[in-house]
Amino acid sequence: MKKILFVLIVVNCLFISLRAQIYRGYAQEMFLLSQPDARSESMGRGSAVLYGSPFTNFYNPASSSFSRGVNAEVSHLEFTFPIGLRSNYDVYGAGVNLGKYGSIAFNYMHSVLGLVFLYTDENNPDILSEHKPESNIFMLNYSRNIIKGLSAGVNINCFQDKLGNKEFNSWTYDFGLLKKFSFESEKINHGLYLGLSFTNFTNTKLSISGTQYDYLPSILRIAAGYELDPQSKIGDYQIFKALLTTQYMDLLNADEYSHFQLGSEITLLEILKVRAGYFTMGLNNYGVVGDVKRLNEATYGLGIELPFRKISNVPLNIRFDHTSLPFPTYNVEHPGGKNCPVYSLSMSYDF
Repeated sequence: MKKILFVLIVVNCLFISLRAQIYRGYAQEMFLLSQPDARSESMGRGSAVLYGSPFTNFYNPASSSFSRGVNAEVSHLEFTFPIGLRSNYDVYGAGVNLGKYGSIAFNYMHSVLGLVFLYTDENNPDILSEHKPESNIFMLNYSRNIIKGLSAGVNINCFQDKLGNKEFNSWTYDFGLLKKFSFESEKINHGLYLGLSFTNFTNTKLSISGTQYDYLPSILRIAAGYELDPQSKIGDYQIFKALLTTQYMDLLNADEYSHFQLGSEITLLEILKVRAGYFTMGLNNYGVVGDVKRLNEATYGLGIELPFRKISNVPLNIRFDHTSLPFPTYNVEHPGGKNCPVYSLSMSYDF
């Protein structure tokens, strides 16, 4: 009880200190736009109660404690903005649960904006070179079960921006808690999840040149999830399982991007996963004619899981997830862009 009270006091202090409203949209394609994980994107753009792949540590560093064995993921997102600008966002991650010693994971996130800048080479001022801006996040995660059903986790992140022949780096830190309550019966198991996380709780700023700098987003997520797990089967396969999630997300160092999310996932015969979600996000249009003040978007997607543990007694699962959603309408004069497909491949081995 004392540990929980201490955590709540720290959280409250962080909440108050970050209400400075100084984030101006820097690197929003890495943190706030379409998500580079098909499962997360199709369930309303992620949640602090999701787990099962390395990328879920992005939403809640404590989620890795709820994964089992070794898990890995590779994912690819293609942006197509209404003005024709294209961008790619790729994720590579791996993690392992070491039982009583906790869980450790690593993510590499790489975004390339399809906008070409011309810059002068400092060594050859008469030569102009082309460059596409790119951003990287190197994320190291550790989490551990601290009391029954309650896990805490931290992320140590190196954020890197490359523009022309210049490179900017900064360090950010995330913290999260995830609690599961289980209610079991003879025919149906129930799971209730509560999640809390802070992304960049130190309100890190990125120095660009001299006195010029920009802050990275500091994000609070409060989430809940309910899992319905009936034990009815056809042969060796469970007929269905359902997961419902809800989340409130607040950008603590800005007066916009507040986000409410609903998500659902139904698993049929342990193979087919059908997902749907919804999110609404508040924006500040700064009085610009045509820019919207709120996004309201539905999401959806599918997943296919190959349960090799049932087919060959090898404790290996491979899952392919996909979604393709229209780029949201941020301006009524540009009513959405082309679809933004996301492809994710996940693997878990329960040793």
